[in-house]
Amino acid sequence: MRKLERIPSQIISGLSSLQLFSFVDNLETARGDCRGLLKELEGLKFMTEVCIGFRNESVLSNIQTLLNSQKLQRCLKHLKVEIFLLMNFPDLLFPYLEELDLSYCSKLKDVILLHSEKEAVNFTFSRDKYFNHLYKVTIFYCPNLIRLTCLIYAPNLKFLNISRCYSLEEVIQVEESGVSEIASNLGLFSRLHILSLGILPRLRSICGWSLLFPSLKSMDMRRCPNLRKLPFDSNFKVSENLEEIKGEQEWWNQLKWEDQTIMHQLTPYFKPVEYGY
Repeated sequence: MRKLERIPSQIISGLSSLQLFSFVDNLETARGDCRGLLKELEGLKFMTEVCIGFRNESVLSNIQTLLNSQKLQRCLKHLKVEIFLLMNFPDLLFPYLEELDLSYCSKLKDVILLHSEKEAVNFTFSRDKYFNHLYKVTIFYCPNLIRLTCLIYAPNLKFLNISRCYSLEEVIQVEESGVSEIASNLGLFSRLHILSLGILPRLRSICGWSLLFPSLKSMDMRRCPNLRKLPFDSNFKVSENLEEIKGEQEWWNQLKWEDQTIMHQLTPYFKPVEYGY
């Protein structure tokens, strides 16, 4: 069966009762200029949910079209970006975004909320204004990515999967102004269910302070040889939802614990896996 490669112009605008549009994984459509398609979606009276993917040179212009439309900002639920070739991502002020996928963004260093990185590090705005609905983030093969501090603005994040980001040393960078205060006050990762980190050779810290992870079900840490300490302290209590912690046996044996009691509490949940991912 042949896949739909292109949506002819004016086809979508003729579907006057359309409420949901999902075209996340069609790479041929994502490769090109989708501004006309987005304009058609914007004009649909009953449209409430848009899930779409972009790649290559079309990313900036397509995202800017989304940002220029209040309706599309409200409707966008799932955004997937592949093969983005610039160092910094454009604004992501999508208040109702639920899923974000970034992959093969070879030069990307940061994901920020404001166009100006200088302004972004000041964090002078409330995170729930921007990513209150974001519950799933997947980052794959962004080899120059150095931080994801913007995740402190995702209070309802449930699934976080980061893999093959070879330059990432710390997921949340505490050096940035105001980060620890915001994160501690608003419960960083307090609703996180699944944390998966794989093939991150430089990763040394998830964040610089302790976390409680009260909703955690599964933690999968593979091929993160420099991650020697998990963000737990003596106040940590094992979540009643916790099912497993996966990782290489060698990695587990080399972990450093602030309190040995934590290690004893977590050991029954540890499941050794083979070196791979």
